[in-house]
Amino acid sequence: LSFKEFELLKYMIEHRGRTVSREELLEEIWGVDEELGVTTRTVDTHVSNLRSKLGAGFAQPFIVAVHKVGYKFVEP
Repeated sequence: LSFKEFELLKYMIEHRGRTVSREELLEEIWGVDEELGVTTRTVDTHVSNLRSKLGAGFAQPFIVAVHKVGYKFVEP
């Protein structure tokens, strides 16, 4: 995992079972908000990469998308 992917996974595990917004992840993991030019698309890309790396061999993803809100870490 890259450093940001690890930090993202750690944060998601610490907040497992709770939906975390993309904006919250931007602030907590990247330390910025969209006003500085880093967008929620950055979060989406990193989550996608992380899900690909974690998903091998599992029937259900550990990180699920919550439509128009963000993501949630769920235990298998």
